[in-house]
Amino acid sequence: MVTQFLVVPLVLCTLLAPSAYAQDEAGFKGSPTDFLPLQVGNKWTYRHDYYNRFYGFYADGFPYEFIDPVIELGLRLTIEIPGYPLLFPPPDNLILPPEDLSTIFDRELTLEITHTETIEGHTYFVFSKPEYDWPPLPPFFLASQKVRFSDAGVLLIRRQKKDIPLYDFAPPYIYKEYTTPPYPVLYDDDSHDPSLLPLAIRRGFLDARLRSNWPMFYPPPLSFGPAFVARLAVRVARKDHFVSFLANYGLARYEVWEPGFDRVRVFENSLAPVSAVIGDKEIAYPYIFAGTSVQPTSWGQLKARHGQEP
Repeated sequence: MVTQFLVVPLVLCTLLAPSAYAQDEAGFKGSPTDFLPLQVGNKWTYRHDYYNRFYGFYADGFPYEFIDPVIELGLRLTIEIPGYPLLFPPPDNLILPPEDLSTIFDRELTLEITHTETIEGHTYFVFSKPEYDWPPLPPFFLASQKVRFSDAGVLLIRRQKKDIPLYDFAPPYIYKEYTTPPYPVLYDDDSHDPSLLPLAIRRGFLDARLRSNWPMFYPPPLSFGPAFVARLAVRVARKDHFVSFLANYGLARYEVWEPGFDRVRVFENSLAPVSAVIGDKEIAYPYIFAGTSVQPTSWGQLKARHGQEP
């Protein structure tokens, strides 16, 4: 069992401020649809890491009398193990999830656009379902989703018989804040009675190849030229989910974490790119951190996990 995880670099805490985004505003000259190439047969392979040290909440309960429903929903959304509802207070007949579900690294996931569907006159591209039940995918990942771009360049997610404008790539390519209509955040299956919440989203654009951006977004394949990234923070129930789309590649990173004492992570659910097939062309995307010299802690641990010397 892993007892400690990597320290969250302080730079990550400021990346979504307007000043950080402003460095590359208006630098991208392409189309909004470049950020997610929608074509049947396109597919992406990710490395899925999951780490959950909140297991004790199931057995020990939580000071539920001090939390409001939004905080409770945020906790469930972040740390609840599917199939094992995290209830406050825990019931007398509580069934604990197996402890070996708390840590899984390097699970490989392939996501593919399998077909299209026509709904109310619009064509939606349908993403494949995950090939495994565990670890759980974060709630705003594209697996199992039906999506299309609006005329303005907003990626619409079809949920509960309506379009949710989740990822906004519309020009001008500058920092922007927006709010979605209520979104079913707790369950993927529409047959459930989901919790509906509006999502507050902050977005900006940057060039991932700039050395100053490497701590948060490792350099993409050099063949991309200027590597413009749409970086979005999806805030729900007071928790941010960080989602990055690389132009001409697609969804290139998804991160959600909880810092514990001294910023040591106590929860992580993240996906990092391995490769993609875009328009029948295979693109390798090796996981690289470069230009750092650190001790075997924090970034050193991260680099060691991926076969690099710290």
